[in-house]
Amino acid sequence: MENLKSIRTAHDISLAQLSERAMLRPGQILLIESGRIEASPQEAERLAVALGVSVIDLYQLTDTDKILMDLFQQLNPEHRSAVLNILEEDEF
Repeated sequence: MENLKSIRTAHDISLAQLSERAMLRPGQILLIESGRIEASPQEAERLAVALGVSVIDLYQLTDTDKILMDLFQQLNPEHRSAVLNILEEDEF
């Protein structure tokens, strides 16, 4: 999530505020911001919602990645949840 910290600071949102809004521990957000761990798809979605941006905005994506994310966002909530579950299980 290359853009997470810059978006958070641009929106003048503290780490504590983002932690509360996204329901993630502050230490976990710091690890994600520093690139030491990857956010899960659900965590990425919660961070994006908490910041008022799209998940795409949190990453420096290739054009192909952006197309895939656009398609994902067009899915209904049930199908989106199914895709996230598959990604969480690493069975794709």
